[in-house]
Amino acid sequence: MSDLHRAVDLVRKAENGLRDLMRQALEQQRYRDLGEVAPLADTLADLVRRAESVTETVDVSARPATLPIPSLRSVTVKTTPRASQRDEYPRFERDGDKLVKIAWSKKDRREYEHRASRDAVLRVSERLASEVKPGSIFSMDKLIPFKDDSGNDIPSYQAYLALAWFRDLGSVEQRGKEGYAVLDGSLSTQRVEKAWDVLHSRR
Repeated sequence: MSDLHRAVDLVRKAENGLRDLMRQALEQQRYRDLGEVAPLADTLADLVRRAESVTETVDVSARPATLPIPSLRSVTVKTTPRASQRDEYPRFERDGDKLVKIAWSKKDRREYEHRASRDAVLRVSERLASEVKPGSIFSMDKLIPFKDDSGNDIPSYQAYLALAWFRDLGSVEQRGKEGYAVLDGSLSTQRVEKAWDVLHSRR
């Protein structure tokens, strides 16, 4: 492993550590701490994303030792991530008023994205919070379709995208093949909106 890849792994571990701290702060309702840690986590996440575009064959020995990782974005982008990178999917970001899920397609061997509106995500969280008893097991198939404010059906893939994000936040847990369980109070509107505010934004 080159020094560059070691450096990237160190930054990635630091970002994962900050993500765990933010989840703990969210679970414990320490919202002020979230606001203090989020900018640093956002910076590290941006560094990791840029550095991951570097190919395995980059000759870092020919570059200055002090070259910052972000300046390497012009190098050829890899089409297949290393195993350690694949473990980091899915990732979630905010693009304006859209929640973006970035995942890896094993079939197509490339990244793909799904998007859901902020309103759709909130409607899903509100219904789960109001209709699902904390700790009890629920099935998404029995709750779909979810409705938006106008009474229209929210596309099922958007509902599952929201569920995937709630799982990433630690607000929902998968219980084997039986279904999922909501943690007590973890999907309140206030908590979900706070989590939305600290998502990495593309803009």
